[in-house]
Amino acid sequence: MKRFLVLGLGLGAFLLVGVSMAHAFSIGDRVQVVAGTYNLNVRPTPSTSQTALGSVNAGALGTVTGGPTSAEGYSWSQVRWDSGLQGWSVNTPWLTVISSSSTASCGDVNKDGRPDILDVNLVVNVAFRGASSTYITDVNGSGATDVVDVAEEVDYVFRGMAEPTGCVQPNQPPVINSFNGPTSSMVGVGQNWYIRATDPDGDLLSYYFGWGDGQYSGPVSAPSGLQVAASHAYGFLGTYNVTSSVSDSRGGLAYGGPLSVTVFSSPSSTPNQPPINFQIFGQTPLTTSTWSYWYFRATDPEGGNLTYSVNWGDGTSDNATGTSGQYTRLYHNYPGNGTYTINSIATDQGGLSISATVSVIVSVGTASLPPTPIYQQTSPPPTIAPQTTVTYQCGDLDKSGAVNTIDVKLMQNYWTGGVTVPTGVNADVNGDGVVADILDYSLLNNYVNKGGPAPTCSAAGGTKTFTPAANALEAMQAELQQIQNQLIAILNQLGV
Repeated sequence: MKRFLVLGLGLGAFLLVGVSMAHAFSIGDRVQVVAGTYNLNVRPTPSTSQTALGSVNAGALGTVTGGPTSAEGYSWSQVRWDSGLQGWSVNTPWLTVISSSSTASCGDVNKDGRPDILDVNLVVNVAFRGASSTYITDVNGSGATDVVDVAEEVDYVFRGMAEPTGCVQPNQPPVINSFNGPTSSMVGVGQNWYIRATDPDGDLLSYYFGWGDGQYSGPVSAPSGLQVAASHAYGFLGTYNVTSSVSDSRGGLAYGGPLSVTVFSSPSSTPNQPPINFQIFGQTPLTTSTWSYWYFRATDPEGGNLTYSVNWGDGTSDNATGTSGQYTRLYHNYPGNGTYTINSIATDQGGLSISATVSVIVSVGTASLPPTPIYQQTSPPPTIAPQTTVTYQCGDLDKSGAVNTIDVKLMQNYWTGGVTVPTGVNADVNGDGVVADILDYSLLNNYVNKGGPAPTCSAAGGTKTFTPAANALEAMQAELQQIQNQLIAILNQLGV
């Protein structure tokens, strides 16, 4: 669209200038990519020869930070996009101004929000006709309104060139006065975060929120000094960092946060509680160079897995992961005699822990002694009820009240591991009068792990004592010989 500008030059002469109207994108304008636009390139300089830094699509929002300028037949504006991308893009026809910075605009002389011929005429009247004006017409800030001001205003309004800036005071960015919100939340439950900022120039402010989960909110517009609230609900467990930014109408920007928020599984969830009821069971007293087994058990109130770290007190340590409320087994061999302190820590998935400490005496000797339970926890021990007679199920070797994989492992130790069957433990689970042999192990293993028939103990039970071998090789040979003898017995029973 072409309009005509009449410039009065004095002495009755007038200059008729034909100019093309072009939209001027001012610094501080909020712009949006128009509908139907895809992959509008953002470049480091206003040139199509520059490799694009990225692109934006329809609906993307940003703030003009530079330009406009003409290059290669296009009008370009520098835009800081809300996504964080910043660079030069062709502004017409792919961008539209959604909020103008006209209150601070120098080229919009009459401050009506539309830099146009009326603004040019104001500058012309003062420069060439001696008129006075309540508006600032010295748009280049030279101290006088003259032909240079007229030329800059014409270039800005009609030719899409840079806006005059001489009459604009330097912008002062907004200041965030407060930014706060919850430190914990639940999956699917909305929570509010609050922010308040002031702008030294009194500009209207726009707020944006980043929730740390790939989602964003904004803009939320509010006058300077007014508190703004934004709500968000998280879809997954985890810890997230909430950030915010606030911008004024002239490109000033301030950032808030991050604020950390931990999201739990459901509205019924409670903050993480440390493990409880830490128990340690093992063999004591011990002899040197003998492998002993130890069981560690603690309970996590949230039901999560626990990590056990064990310092054996002899300069060595072990780590293991176990299920809440169930035993986790570790083996250890003390190299020398003495008194050792076992320090163990059970840690939950949230990093909270409970510790336990027990002392063991290791002496030089070859006798294998019965395992004696050891109990220790940081809280006061439970009250011991008066002793009563308890009947345990056949195969419940550790007398825990259930026949399980721990009993299978104990039977294996009694059968081949060189561990003596303790007094009072019935390891003849098939009732054939032979204590802790391959048949007993096979029956118990099939019952626990494969759904086989339940064990039937002999009335007498019995003990089984191993004579320690002189060295590991002799122990292995003795074990192999024992297995061979048991296999021969089985074959004889089957008539093979």
